[in-house]
Amino acid sequence: MKQNKTISNKANKNIEKDLKQAGSPKLRKRLPRAAIQEIADELGISWTWAFKVITGKFKGDPQIISMALEYIKIEDEKRERLSELIERNNKVLQEIE
Repeated sequence: MKQNKTISNKANKNIEKDLKQAGSPKLRKRLPRAAIQEIADELGISWTWAFKVITGKFKGDPQIISMALEYIKIEDEKRERLSELIERNNKVLQEIE
């Protein structure tokens, strides 16, 4: 499990480094469902504008990118926790058998 966390941390650092000012399709792919709409709602902008900035088609408010990176960080933490729970559950099931 530690290896996945290391890979995730490296990926996050690379994305943050590359995307401080601009978005990209990679950034969009890493976002959880409905994150663009939530970012748009929080900032009072249209979904279309948020999408265009996040995907790198236009440069816009750096806060849009910053929020997208936060959503990615939270999603990665959730996935890490879920993975740990599944792994622990599998160990318990193996012990039972």
